[in-house]
Amino acid sequence: MGFGDFLKFYKGSVEIVAAYRGETQIYGDAPPEATAPGQFAAGDWSVSTGLAANQVVLNVSALPMNGGASITALEYTIDGGTTWTALSGTGTGARTLTMAAAGTAYTFALRAVNAVGAGAASATKSATSGASIALTLTQITDRKVYQRTTTTGGANGLGAGSVPISVASDAATPVYARLVDPDTNAVVVAAAKIGDAVAGANSFTVAAPARLGWYRLDLAPGAAGPWTQGNTRFGMGRVILGVGQSQIGRLAAKVDTAGGTIAALVPGATPYGSVRNHYTGSGFDTQTKGAGWQIPSDTDGAAIYNGVGAAELLRLQVAQHGVTCAWVCYGRSGSTVEGIITSTGQTQLRNILAEAGGWEAFWFYIGSTDVTSSTAEATFAANVATALADINSRNGYGGTVRKIFTATATRFGDGAFEQVNAIRRQMRAAALAEGGTWVEPRDSALVDNVHPTQAGNITLANAAHKGLSGAWNAPTVVSSAISGATITLTFSEPIELIGNPVGRVAVYPAGTSTGGYTVSSVSVSGAVLTITLSAAPSGQVDVWVYPFPDSATKSAQYIRAVDDATPVEATTAAIVLGAAATAPAQFAAGDWSVATGAADTEVTLTVSALPATGGSAITALQYTIDGGTTWTALSGTGTGARTLAMPAAGTAYTFALRAVNAVGAGTASATKSATSGTGAVTRAWVFSDTFTGRVDQTAIGGTTSTSGHAWMASPGGVLWNNGTINGLAWTAGQAKAYSAFADDDVAIELDTARFGSSALGSPWIIARVDAAGTTHYQAGTDQGGTKLRIGKTVAGTYTELGSLTRTAPASGTQETWRFEIEGTTLRFYVNGVLQVTATDATITGAGRIGLYSSNSDGASPTNYNLRKAMRAAPLETAPLAA
Repeated sequence: MGFGDFLKFYKGSVEIVAAYRGETQIYGDAPPEATAPGQFAAGDWSVSTGLAANQVVLNVSALPMNGGASITALEYTIDGGTTWTALSGTGTGARTLTMAAAGTAYTFALRAVNAVGAGAASATKSATSGASIALTLTQITDRKVYQRTTTTGGANGLGAGSVPISVASDAATPVYARLVDPDTNAVVVAAAKIGDAVAGANSFTVAAPARLGWYRLDLAPGAAGPWTQGNTRFGMGRVILGVGQSQIGRLAAKVDTAGGTIAALVPGATPYGSVRNHYTGSGFDTQTKGAGWQIPSDTDGAAIYNGVGAAELLRLQVAQHGVTCAWVCYGRSGSTVEGIITSTGQTQLRNILAEAGGWEAFWFYIGSTDVTSSTAEATFAANVATALADINSRNGYGGTVRKIFTATATRFGDGAFEQVNAIRRQMRAAALAEGGTWVEPRDSALVDNVHPTQAGNITLANAAHKGLSGAWNAPTVVSSAISGATITLTFSEPIELIGNPVGRVAVYPAGTSTGGYTVSSVSVSGAVLTITLSAAPSGQVDVWVYPFPDSATKSAQYIRAVDDATPVEATTAAIVLGAAATAPAQFAAGDWSVATGAADTEVTLTVSALPATGGSAITALQYTIDGGTTWTALSGTGTGARTLAMPAAGTAYTFALRAVNAVGAGTASATKSATSGTGAVTRAWVFSDTFTGRVDQTAIGGTTSTSGHAWMASPGGVLWNNGTINGLAWTAGQAKAYSAFADDDVAIELDTARFGSSALGSPWIIARVDAAGTTHYQAGTDQGGTKLRIGKTVAGTYTELGSLTRTAPASGTQETWRFEIEGTTLRFYVNGVLQVTATDATITGAGRIGLYSSNSDGASPTNYNLRKAMRAAPLETAPLAA
């Protein structure tokens, strides 16, 4: 059968077939034969210059006829039809095309394609691709870690945050960003548009998921580039803020130069932890202020961040949280809390807070200088509240902040007992008020009684990590009892002893911090600590755990929890045990006597027996010669004869005697009378100096006193004779001046005045000074002039022996201080009135006299202590106190 034998034709949508021999069949609804699509008309499409570099916008506004089959592609050519490239999609709308070159003219043709094939090419049209655009990124601070906004969610389930950036553009353009691993160059976060730039300066934020690793930021005017690569690395994760004194600043800047290294840490330090530390002490102020953000290292960055404490804390925190972490710290050396809420300290702290931007963990470690400065408890509490309010207000992180608080954990060697307890109490109260944890570890080895060794830094870092992780569960005392010489303290969980920590507990007569009972031994059974005393106490006692001051050598002797080695909690209030004490009983007539003394003005008072103590140790024996208006302490608290110097010779005096304990004074005895001696004694000063007759601003060392005694001095004491300031003032730090005059029992008088309101140095008279100048007795005031004190310094370590709080005299008020040492008795008079008495047998024998200032009052002082005249003589021949 040939073509003529078989015909096929259509009528409408019906296919009619005429076959051989005239047979006809109808199949129905078959479409007509398809053809290629029609040609695009001139008005169906357009091309124009794109916004970004290399871009052309091709817009399809209408489609040609499809030729009876669906259009499957729209294609364009820029090389006269040799190569055709498919557009995205097959419908109308604009497409942004990225061309090979920027600012270049391209000629386009367009065609449609269906199953049959490609339609005819359109007439050509031309457009120039977008010009090249330069994007300049102000580089992100290298190794900075940004605080994540959330701690959950994000691409890695670890939270996310944003990074503010500054970008300069030479033309309007879209801006795309991508985040790249700087070590592998792998794209971590794909390109995404972050905004549209104008010509000039622009600000954007870049979202970044928190992760364990660093980022590099690249920018481009389009999703496909070209990319401008960043040249710094940054992290998104957890920021830990530390604020306090040198102890916290030294976590990153070590004191212990002979100690361990970061490289030797096992496990090793993390590469995903950064430090930003401003520590003001020991020459580190300028170095750390400009050190920026660094990974802790023994060698990198001039080895400024070489403390293992920060490295270890970061390692622990990174391992626990699985993100890059930062330790951001402001450590103000030797500062009270007031020092960080005023003046330079406040400015420096706020600068560090601004650099951090936000933090999700916080360690406040301050208080030991408030101890040594005798800051009032209420003042300390108010200053802490002010500091915390300011710090909290500057935190850009809105989530829950984990907070820990420490006061005196590593300052073992100095401070008055009750002053330390006051600071501890208020820091603990602040922790509770802030929803934080009081972390007071007592097991860090120290290099200088203040700062941890490298090993101690690791211990301290582990304590901080426990606190920041909510795992600081220091065992606490839940019950206590006393029976004879045995005291039992039951803790909240099983405990154990490290070494022989007999020195880590103390037992005193109730209400006192002197005359402590000897602790013979301590032992543990389960949660019970047994303290055995050498003798049963006679009344109520105060029991303290980790009393203060403490010794740095006791880092190997402590009491801790069995399960996690956390030291037991230091007590901030005494554990009171035993029956309540009363004041001592009255002296009986046969217990004491008075008689005329052998020397001029002397009376001999002899105590042959003591009254009953009332259940609390006798702390003083006092006599009166004015009917009880004024009571004066005898030397010592035991039996024996005392020689008293009375105001006048050959004069009858009527005495009464009483005993004093922690409860109070006992009833005065019946009176007895005696006449003072009339032995011929010539009383005169042997040493004297008016501090005049020398060139203005001459150092006192190397000069000669008015009485002809040579002065020897460490730097600091300067003689002022300029008509405005006339006397001896201190201008160059802590220093002592010693006279060649020396004796054991001595009387020293000093005419002194305090000018201004904030003298930095605590002024002292010193006596029995040894050859090295590191051991002596001393009498004087605190920096504020509000506390009269007697103390001793032994091999450079100060201990207070007695004190009296007073109102500071008005600026410029001259006072006469008199310091007497008679055997083991020390007396401090102000303007002829006995103010403080103490007893101590540590320093014996003759020694030099002199003056001492705990600090400088400034090179050109305006707030200062001025010594105007000084006199001294052996006590037995010195003029009497007037």
